[in-house]
Amino acid sequence: MQRRVRLRQRPCSGSSDLGTEAINTHVWRFGAFEVDARSLELRRGGARVKIRQQSFQILVHLLEHAGEVVTRDELCRVLWPADTFVDFEHSLNTAIKKLRAALGDSAEAPLYIETIPKRGYRFIARVESAENGASLDDEPPSKSVADSGAIQPKRSVAQRFLPALTIVALLAVMVGAGLGYWRWRSRSHARAPHIESLAVIPLVNLSNDPEQEYFADGMTDTLITNLAQLGSLRVISRTSAMHYKGTGETLPQIARELKVDAIIEGTVQRSGNRVQVTAKLIPAQTDAPIWARSYERDSQDVLVMQSELAQAIATEIEVRITPQEKQYLSNTRTINPEAYNAYLLGGYLANKRTEASIEKAIEHFQQAIRIDPSYAQAYAGLANAYFEREIWGGAGIGKLADEIRATTLKALELDPNLAEGHALLARIHYQYDWDWQGTEAEYKRAIELNPNLAGTYALYAYFLQSMSRNQEALAAAHRAVELDPLSPGCISDEGRILYRARQYDKAIADFQRALELDPVFLPALSRIVDAYELAQKYDEALVSIRKYEEASGDARQDLPRLARIYARMGKRQEALELLGQIQKTGTTPSNHALASLYAALGDRDRAIDVLEKGVKARSFLSFLLVDPQFDSLRSAPRFQELLRRNGLPS
Repeated sequence: MQRRVRLRQRPCSGSSDLGTEAINTHVWRFGAFEVDARSLELRRGGARVKIRQQSFQILVHLLEHAGEVVTRDELCRVLWPADTFVDFEHSLNTAIKKLRAALGDSAEAPLYIETIPKRGYRFIARVESAENGASLDDEPPSKSVADSGAIQPKRSVAQRFLPALTIVALLAVMVGAGLGYWRWRSRSHARAPHIESLAVIPLVNLSNDPEQEYFADGMTDTLITNLAQLGSLRVISRTSAMHYKGTGETLPQIARELKVDAIIEGTVQRSGNRVQVTAKLIPAQTDAPIWARSYERDSQDVLVMQSELAQAIATEIEVRITPQEKQYLSNTRTINPEAYNAYLLGGYLANKRTEASIEKAIEHFQQAIRIDPSYAQAYAGLANAYFEREIWGGAGIGKLADEIRATTLKALELDPNLAEGHALLARIHYQYDWDWQGTEAEYKRAIELNPNLAGTYALYAYFLQSMSRNQEALAAAHRAVELDPLSPGCISDEGRILYRARQYDKAIADFQRALELDPVFLPALSRIVDAYELAQKYDEALVSIRKYEEASGDARQDLPRLARIYARMGKRQEALELLGQIQKTGTTPSNHALASLYAALGDRDRAIDVLEKGVKARSFLSFLLVDPQFDSLRSAPRFQELLRRNGLPS
């Protein structure tokens, strides 16, 4: 079949002269780019970017009209003089495509140039401009390079000296323009917002496949983790960031709620073995990006891509990066796409914290390890899932200690600088070994490697309170909430630290705030009962215990606590009847539940018997010994000896 070649359907009218339109501005800056209309240069990070002349003309015109819709007819007039016959549609499309390639932009997820269907284009990134620096009496620019091939007439003596004079004049103009540029650059940087805190809101999945949501969430997690390595930057944790997934709140609203200086938003698209990520940096006061970038890599290079993205953001906001942080961010490797996929699924499921989801998470982490036995993060993810299984999966404290220890040590063998690995090792020393020095050393090392891990601060707070270092514990718990302000878990953990510091009203306020975020969050539903009880608000405690039973679906497990509340209310007979009911059913309450019930009944010897049994079996968490439920036991010599024997302050 013969191909049909289209000729230009209509002549363009107007002129392509850019000189008259660029009188006031000749240098623009956006993202990592600078455009100089005089030197016809596009620069990125000071390095010149190759770009075709027509694409450059389009870019300059779009910059002059940033934020406005520029029609295709208008661009036609810019590019081609009147009565020039070209295939306009094809040539313009090609020039736009080449321009986007030079900027690393895309039509599907634009960072700079947005297509307005059936109309034209709009430059959407934030643009900073510099004054020309030349007076209005300056000579107009010389003719274009295209005219340089014309035959020149014979010159006079004066004309022969003109080039030298022109060079001198040109150098003066360049010096003046250069000084003007640096003055502008200095002013623009002074006006740029100072960014010390930011949040990465969930990257949008553009894959048109709902099952790829976990991949987009996982990419968000990885970017948060990489940025969190930077000690001079406060980075909001995953739980709070995910609160804004699919919400209609404006970026300034989100920034206010999270108390951050800037927001990062973007998109993820996976097609075959290719992954494309776009990201925009937006100051808190506006919804206009001051920086934007797009990356595309093979699936095996996604970790490298995420590291490059984090470093680019850090460079843009000019945060201080220590040599150690730089080395960690640069120490990335290729990853088997199937292993990475399994790892992301494991993290996605573990965060759901249901018995079934935890089991599935463990399977996916194990699959990632089978595919790539050198994948340190997968071992850390598996160890964390085992911890979740002990607490939320019903296995029981200490039942998976060997598995947790083995996988944690393997993770650290593969990556000695893995912050999550050191946090896990701290938890092992604390929960199973009762090695207080080792616990503190590992928590400090984890925080040194990643100062933005909210969960690490929360767990460190529990340890500090075990050592009767209440003020430090409260500060660590509060830091966790600062890093994850919309996390019911972190808020509830802070409430628990306040409860053990005997600040019951403040603790209740925290638990109520956690329940506003998640009305069926079991830890908050459970812990608020204890706070009401010791604040002697017994009616509220009884109402709350019924709410917890309804949410958990098991009333039997809370019989010891109900009996304890009756004992504190002075209803001793009802408490003893419930204790008898517990013993008849054959259920085995936790050591804490049973010991605190005996303490409330005034039976100190039996209470301490249970505590000693729990400590010996390491099924009893050390921070429970500072629980105010045991305040009536503290003067007993046996209780003092129990603390002394285990290295705990009295």
